[in-house]
Amino acid sequence: MSPLRKRVLAVASFFLVVYGLLMIPGPARMLDIVRDLHTVPLVIMLLLSSAASAAFIMEIIRAVFFRRTTWQDKFYFTVVVVCWAILFLLQSGLVIVGRKT
Repeated sequence: MSPLRKRVLAVASFFLVVYGLLMIPGPARMLDIVRDLHTVPLVIMLLLSSAASAAFIMEIIRAVFFRRTTWQDKFYFTVVVVCWAILFLLQSGLVIVGRKT
């Protein structure tokens, strides 16, 4: 694993731990917070959480299924960006549905 990927994984792991600790009061409380957020803070929150999740998920997939394959950083980060976009769209759709109820 390259030093850049190690740093990205460390930052993503830290962010996901902090994000998870913020969720401890309960998902219902978090849904109330999301309903009251303005669009810009909500988009920033979704972008950060989906980016961290994409980096973490892709590293898990790479380590489990492609252990013996060497991935170049360019290919790896291209796959992470695609995963990031998919996660962001999925989370955005779920937030839109959640805000309407």
